[in-house]
Amino acid sequence: ASVSKQNVIPSLDLQQTVDQGPCTAITALLQYFLLSTFAWNILYAAHVFFLIRNALNGPPRAFRTIAMT
Repeated sequence: ASVSKQNVIPSLDLQQTVDQGPCTAITALLQYFLLSTFAWNILYAAHVFFLIRNALNGPPRAFRTIAMT
């Protein structure tokens, strides 16, 4: 079988009506919320990473000098 015969879109799968707007609006909102969720999780993970890293490193090097003055 040739490639052109295998990649034919069935006529039932073609869009028959033009989108009137609600579908596009819902799609845009879903995309926005998905991307904002990923961005929030990346920022949260970075924040937790730096909290744990700073806690394990102990106090800053000059902490005693600053605390004694």
